[in-house]
Amino acid sequence: MTLILVLLLIVLAVFLSVLVTYLFFAGRTRKVEVHFVGGADSDSGRIVNSGTLFKGVPSQYNETVDRDDSRGVLMLRITELGSGRTENIPLYDAIAIGRERQQNAFVVTDTSVSKRHCRVYLSGGEVWLTDLNSFNHTYLNGSLVSGSVRLSGGSIIKMGNTELRIDYQRR
Repeated sequence: MTLILVLLLIVLAVFLSVLVTYLFFAGRTRKVEVHFVGGADSDSGRIVNSGTLFKGVPSQYNETVDRDDSRGVLMLRITELGSGRTENIPLYDAIAIGRERQQNAFVVTDTSVSKRHCRVYLSGGEVWLTDLNSFNHTYLNGSLVSGSVRLSGGSIIKMGNTELRIDYQRR
């Protein structure tokens, strides 16, 4: 009889702790921010990998950029200087450039380029570049990128043995 009473008390304690936890957290939402790298989904403005359905990776960056459709979409035109390959990529908040197809909007096949080499992002209405701790570093117009640097149209980014020209305009 005592054993049954002890088991009932344990079950009751577990039930009450679950109930209190539920009541405490009911109505509260947990905010989780996930950035998708790639092109941009025109409906939601979130980043998606162009050519595939949805390939995303959590961002290690915490900044949030408000989308301002009134000024139009910022279109990046990235040209790989060696091959002449050009891609137009809408930039709503950020894209990554590197070797790995699943994590980058612009993929470079050069083995001296890191999997996620650098990041191009919007902040304060301007376009910025930052190195993502790549092994061979990132250079902007011949200067080593340290921290974040502002891009201007026609900027040349060097990663490993690859050079890219970045142009952009609002549409």
